[in-house]
Amino acid sequence: MTHLRFYFTHSLNDLRRNGRRTLFALFCVAAGVAAIVALRTLGLSIGDTLTNNLAAINKGDIKLSAFSSVNTGQSGESRAAFTQSTLDQIKEWAAPRNIQVVTAITNVNISVAATTGTTVGRPQFISSLLIDPAQYPPYGPILALDPPNVPLANLFTGGNDVVVSENLAQQQGIKVGDKVRVGRTDQLFTVRGIAPGDAEGFRSILVLFFGFAYFDQRSASVLQLDTRPDEIYLKIPQGANVSVVAQELSDAVDFNARISTTEGVRATNEQLASIIDRLIVAMGLIALIIGSTGIIHTMLVVVRRRTLEIAVLKTLGVRGRQIAILFLVEAMIMGVVGSAVGLLLGIVISFGVQAFTQQIWPATLRWMIYPDALLTGFGLGVIVTIVFGFLPTFTAAAVRPATVLRPNEARPPTAGLIQTLLALMIVVIGVGLIVGNILGSVAFGLIGVIATLIFMGFGIFLLWLLVLLISVLPSFRSVDLRLALRGIGEHRFRTASTLYALSIGMFALSSITLISSAVPKLLNIGFQSSLGGNVVIFTPLAPIRTLINQRLNTLPGVEKYTQNAIFNAKLISINGDTNWASKVQLDIPFLGNGNSISVGGRRGSFNQSDLVVASFNSVSAQDVNAKGYAGAAVGTGRALSAADAGKAVIVVRESAATRQLGLKPGDKLLYNIAGRQITYELIGLIKEGIATGLNTDLLSGSATVPLDSLPAGATTTFTFTVAQIAPAQLNSALVSISTIPTAFALDVGFIDSLIRKLLNQFTVIPTVVAVLSLFAGAVIIANTVSLATLERRQRIGIMKAIGMTGRRTLWVMVLENGVVGLLGGVIGVGLGILGVALFSAGFGISISESVEWGFVALLMTLALGISLVATLLSAWTAASEKPMNVLRYE
Repeated sequence: MTHLRFYFTHSLNDLRRNGRRTLFALFCVAAGVAAIVALRTLGLSIGDTLTNNLAAINKGDIKLSAFSSVNTGQSGESRAAFTQSTLDQIKEWAAPRNIQVVTAITNVNISVAATTGTTVGRPQFISSLLIDPAQYPPYGPILALDPPNVPLANLFTGGNDVVVSENLAQQQGIKVGDKVRVGRTDQLFTVRGIAPGDAEGFRSILVLFFGFAYFDQRSASVLQLDTRPDEIYLKIPQGANVSVVAQELSDAVDFNARISTTEGVRATNEQLASIIDRLIVAMGLIALIIGSTGIIHTMLVVVRRRTLEIAVLKTLGVRGRQIAILFLVEAMIMGVVGSAVGLLLGIVISFGVQAFTQQIWPATLRWMIYPDALLTGFGLGVIVTIVFGFLPTFTAAAVRPATVLRPNEARPPTAGLIQTLLALMIVVIGVGLIVGNILGSVAFGLIGVIATLIFMGFGIFLLWLLVLLISVLPSFRSVDLRLALRGIGEHRFRTASTLYALSIGMFALSSITLISSAVPKLLNIGFQSSLGGNVVIFTPLAPIRTLINQRLNTLPGVEKYTQNAIFNAKLISINGDTNWASKVQLDIPFLGNGNSISVGGRRGSFNQSDLVVASFNSVSAQDVNAKGYAGAAVGTGRALSAADAGKAVIVVRESAATRQLGLKPGDKLLYNIAGRQITYELIGLIKEGIATGLNTDLLSGSATVPLDSLPAGATTTFTFTVAQIAPAQLNSALVSISTIPTAFALDVGFIDSLIRKLLNQFTVIPTVVAVLSLFAGAVIIANTVSLATLERRQRIGIMKAIGMTGRRTLWVMVLENGVVGLLGGVIGVGLGILGVALFSAGFGISISESVEWGFVALLMTLALGISLVATLLSAWTAASEKPMNVLRYE
């Protein structure tokens, strides 16, 4: 007990004497713990959102979703729905059991566009629900945001009414009372209310990100829909067993539907919440481990400065293991105090993290203080700090008592090979067990920690070499620069590890930022290049395609359009060579039947290529000449034209296969189509685009021929229309096309919007982790500068004694760490740019088009700013200290 009191008393006194050093060391731990607490709070909040009020999420205790399709009577249109017979059977079964039955039509996508009377907004396809307002939902109720707290049932008046979600209203600038144009009809609808964006829970990605609209089921005739529902919700009496009732229903009524119960939703959502929580905490460990490296630096500096003290203690009879325990207790105290500070900081940060996430996360997240998050952060902070304190502990135990006889010649002690390996083993086991417990697999945790340490070690070694190189660079006769470079190379391991922490944070943040901004741009460029237009129109019905063509012929702003149909075809020979497939070497395996080719050293099968066929005979020659052909840009040869109607000519897309085969205009390609062989003359090669990345095999989905060049027996597998419409008339054209029943006009810009929203959603948590890791890196920089100034107090005192001003002393420190910050930014952001460049190369797009250089400049400024601010906070006191105070005690 006496020894334990000595350990704690001695450690507390040492921590108190070294106030500034202790403060920055504590912040190293606190930064990592704060990241754990903030991220765990976010994970638990998301889990609560997924697992609370399951009946409202499921819209009933039991939900039936139709599988089978029924004919709706609308020009042969069909969709998944329940027959009237099935619906009657379910109601008959439910009535004596006092089970409420509510129906809805949910599998309808209808475009909604805001209108001012003179102009119309961009139509947006959204998931639409046709409901009975008096009954929907069985659990709720759904209260409008505007008018405030008005139930859904009170918003519908029996006319052409619509209630839109908050996110749709914000995107379209819609307010209560506005008139909107709705697809499938020319009649205007009145917005009666704005519902919460999460009122439909996690129904689908489109609902979450783009919003939804409620229509009264009585509006079905106006929207040219029949009233047969595709979802049925059952509200059972309180106390009944949901699973038993669902089984009874399944036994009593023959229906083809998916059954979803609250118990099933609970199990699924709890599993999902657990996965999210584990991943978030595992990512948060990155910030904690980065912060804990500051403990190693701090404890090593402490050991160096207290070498004489340790030697005296050993001379007085204190054993090496007792010295090790002494420093281990000090590390434990820093872990406990730092973790406590981290809890308070984490609560504050968690509020900001929650607010930031809520801006992107589609469901409402409730913020609260979770004891589980606090316990996890505190426990991990203490354990990781103690684990990382083992190496300095062994170093302290290695001090020799003879040092007391030669105090001026004392060298910093070093741990032996066995002690170093033992310390590393403790780190691997300790952190591996923590990670394994979080991820549910101890083996995976240990392997992951070993791989991480190897990766970190290799990275720090490379940066160590870089620091060595920089430290010997010429100073161009600048004394300040020479002192700064010397300072950078004085403790190369510490500088390299600090640089590593900053680089990792900047790389994570730059990768997320640059790729998130580049992906939508690349996809948008790729889609427009591949499709040859900015609007794609789909319909499952042949008669509607004629209506679409007629509408496109009369709409203003339609520059060109092409009706396309996909036909199955098999390539037999190229210029008479039937063994062409053996000359193609591709890196990915293929499915399907066809000619066998070599794939990465294995045997694979070359699937049948498709023909994307341009339909010229669906419009008159005059219309073709006026509208042009909406084909993709041709790089070699020429594109199809109206003069090619009926001719056996073909345009194919460039790919790895076309280059290996040396295809060029004039080549003869023999195809088997519908049992007939037709030879096509190659007239052009389309530039590589997004289709090349998706279809790297020869001609798959990338060959275009005139429709009337095909044999009469050929049957299409898919039909769509591509149009190029002037931006000024795009909105009105989309609205006009959307009024055609079953016509689905997709603006290519919608893809850009969808990708951006998806990326924003899926990168929000990694972005938070990157920012928190960067925060931990900034704290390490501040700690490193603090330790450097502590070690150089005597040198600084001497320089100031011979005439160097405090301002110049501070400038040297700023210059030294500014170089480190600039290097961290260049390395981290440079790796992010490299990733975007490699990604862009797959689309054939230059880096100048894909990288947002404004973001690059901001990220570089951020890296430099973090380093400079951390330096000023740490070195200001030392630069202003009087020389006599330093020399008196050093």
